[in-house]
Amino acid sequence: MNLQKAATDLTYFAANLRIPSAKGDSRFDQVWADYQREYFDQIGPSLLAVERGEQPPCNQYWDERTKGGSKDTDNSVVLLHALAFSKRPLDMQVGAADRDQAGEVRKAIRDILRLNPQIAQRVEVQAWSVVCKATKCECTILATDVASAHGARPDILFLNELSHISQEEFAANLFDNATKKPRGLRIVATNSGFRGTWQERWRNTARDGHGTRWFYHTLSEPAPWLSQEELEEAERRNSKARFLRLFWGVWVAQLGDALDEEDIKAAITDKPMPKTRHTFYVAGLDLGIRHDHSALVVLQGDRSTQQLALAFAKNWSPNPSTGKVDLMQVEQAVYSAFQRYGLAKVGYDPYQAELLSQRLALRKVPMHEMTFVGANLNLMANTLLDVFRSRRIQLYDHPRLIADLNRLQIEEKSYGYRLSATRNEDGHADLATALAIALPLAVEAAGKTPIVAGPLDEDYSKTPFERELSRLEKKQATAHELAGYGTCESGGRENMFRAMNDLMRNDPLFQQFHRR
Repeated sequence: MNLQKAATDLTYFAANLRIPSAKGDSRFDQVWADYQREYFDQIGPSLLAVERGEQPPCNQYWDERTKGGSKDTDNSVVLLHALAFSKRPLDMQVGAADRDQAGEVRKAIRDILRLNPQIAQRVEVQAWSVVCKATKCECTILATDVASAHGARPDILFLNELSHISQEEFAANLFDNATKKPRGLRIVATNSGFRGTWQERWRNTARDGHGTRWFYHTLSEPAPWLSQEELEEAERRNSKARFLRLFWGVWVAQLGDALDEEDIKAAITDKPMPKTRHTFYVAGLDLGIRHDHSALVVLQGDRSTQQLALAFAKNWSPNPSTGKVDLMQVEQAVYSAFQRYGLAKVGYDPYQAELLSQRLALRKVPMHEMTFVGANLNLMANTLLDVFRSRRIQLYDHPRLIADLNRLQIEEKSYGYRLSATRNEDGHADLATALAIALPLAVEAAGKTPIVAGPLDEDYSKTPFERELSRLEKKQATAHELAGYGTCESGGRENMFRAMNDLMRNDPLFQQFHRR
């Protein structure tokens, strides 16, 4: 690569870079699509003007593409050019929904530098910034889930994946600060999103301003390097709304895209799941303490059929006067569910429920940590999608839970997937979150081979307490029979004492009293 020519021509610079692609490490111009070259041709003059400190012909760019359309790579090339060749020191910012998303840009820049030693000699990737000592340019990577200084006035702002940024204030602060540099450059990159949201309002502003204040660029079809087989697999893997949004650039209704409405409706029934010898119960607890809701969901499962059913669901709103959830009510509800259903496990996130879980564990409730780390978040998301799409779960008509399920969105992360929902007056889809916590426990329990000895107990449909009482009554009848009550047989008293001794030695209940 001729660095002198690269410094004055963004398209030439991009074309001669080696990048990781679907075909392996390749020179960019050997694998790029026409729309990518057009993007570099369009944004190049504005970028060079900013690097020289001049007024760019257009300083606002909307870059909307379908999944896999190379937004991160292409805009990382733009940032790298400014870092390596700017004629003046530039402050740059990358804003993203969270650290996972922000890390995608950092990774794209690092991968390009790895394959291009000439540029890597000038540009260095640090923890959450990219710097060039020669040009004294720095690019800071920011995310909504970490504290950051919104007061900076960047010369170049890159807002990445706008459709995933939940806080408009975060995006607006960054954008407003960037507008204070009239000779700066502002780039918004995103997939298509949801109708009726603030992201759609921003998109309409950019589209209406195309040719004057904005350059509006969209790719509304699958990326050309995605095969038909990959698209068919993606269609099977995703809900209809999510597939259309991500792979065909369709802005969809403001409902969650994790589950199809048809799958949710198919799960609703007024017929309870029958209890059998293979029945078990597990629960999920989503705990909110301050200014958030809490929820408990109990699932019934059957190890012989692998089917699951909603047995109980309850949520708690914060007290208006204190802004807090009454945790004593939550604790008592979990314990009552344990007594009523004989819960095998209660899943919870220890981040906010550690003390509550310890108190319940002291009361013999089998608490099970479901820490919200990448592996568990991915497990919860995939399990929920699988049980609804395979029609393995049935729900009774619970309007609040159903509303929460319809709000669920699924986000792709470096570790896989996670479920999310925008906060509203009813919280963060807390009932759906509690269900998602319980489902992996239920699927695991349902997968265990049932071990049943003897004939089905005719009292199986009773509660655990009722079954224990029935068992003791049968033992009492056995003792009476051995003692010869109601007969004239000799030795009845000896038989009674022998039966009582057997009970004392072998029955766990009598052993408890004996130990005490």
